[in-house]
Amino acid sequence: MEPFQLYTRLLDSLSRFTAPGNWKIKSVLLCLGVIFFFALPSYDRFFNDSTNDYLHFWLHLSRQAAHPFTLQPGLDPISHEAKTAFRLVPPLTGALVAWLSPVGGLYLMFLVQHLLGVGFLYVLISLVYRLTGDRLTAVLTALAFSLIYLTRAFFYELYGLFDGYAYFFLLLAMAARTPAGFVAALFLAFWTDERAIIASPLVLLFQLHTRVFPFTIPTLLAQWKWYVPYGLSAAAYLGIRIALEKYAGLFVPIGSGADAGLKLLLANFTSLPLATFLVFEGISFLILWLLFFFVKQKAWLEVLLTAGMLAAVWVVSGCVWDFTRSGCYAFPVVLTALYFMGKYLPTAQVRAVLVLALLLCVAIPTYKFQGFYYWQVPAPVKLVYGLIR
Repeated sequence: MEPFQLYTRLLDSLSRFTAPGNWKIKSVLLCLGVIFFFALPSYDRFFNDSTNDYLHFWLHLSRQAAHPFTLQPGLDPISHEAKTAFRLVPPLTGALVAWLSPVGGLYLMFLVQHLLGVGFLYVLISLVYRLTGDRLTAVLTALAFSLIYLTRAFFYELYGLFDGYAYFFLLLAMAARTPAGFVAALFLAFWTDERAIIASPLVLLFQLHTRVFPFTIPTLLAQWKWYVPYGLSAAAYLGIRIALEKYAGLFVPIGSGADAGLKLLLANFTSLPLATFLVFEGISFLILWLLFFFVKQKAWLEVLLTAGMLAAVWVVSGCVWDFTRSGCYAFPVVLTALYFMGKYLPTAQVRAVLVLALLLCVAIPTYKFQGFYYWQVPAPVKLVYGLIR
């Protein structure tokens, strides 16, 4: 069968799958099947103490859920645990039942992250459909996202990093139709991980791009109802954080002594070109298309702001060991690209680009770069290994 015939059959099948009805729910279930097939979480770690190398951090999470505003003593500055003092949304979630059972609080945090993963897929599909008006484009986007680390982090990542919470709140801020919903979602993202603060200008740019193009100083000033609340929410976060440092003693070590900083960027430098591509794999070409589109339109302010924010995320990601999960915080720019593709390209062309991105994501095994490359193991491989071990 010729490639074009395969392409046509794929689109026809997905078109029937996305017929009006419960197409969003069916699409979410399809994406979940893809995620769990290509990256099966190691749930056995919860029940096997002898092989559970996550236990030390889970104990830290349980203590943090029981006492979220108390700095735990004796933490090694280079450890991950020492950097979580202000990442309060997950432990506060666990605190809902931590008074009954510390282990129950831990399970609740992971359960909520899984539920947010389902919500992320649903909101993603709904948002892309809203931006492009095409159900097939929305499903192809969600399927491509299901083949990279970003969506798998909600399920596969059992260490207790909880970036999934932040990814969900950033997406929710993008889907918000009012400034109040926008800043509320961002505020929750800020208290999940500091990297959300670095990436948040990309969310603001998305909200502005869907209302103003091209950017000029007067048109941007007219959108004050978006960037003024954004600035106030960032200031409120900073003020509360300073107060928690002063009155609760919460503290996060930074610099080379904490295994973070420009020294690490230099140590990682030769690995970063490949690691950068592997963050979004085939979807990376949508980001390149967006920058090319801005240049072609002579939208120089957009080029400067978008490239500058991407560079900021890249530098911060390179200054820590866990480059992949940090780089995923730049995902709002992918949806900005889809907005402009949907507006300026024929629908058939957008679909073709997404099918190509999808095929590349299928062909490239998903790795997380964290000083080394860690493969997210597909279900067949993991199940066979479990049987013969």
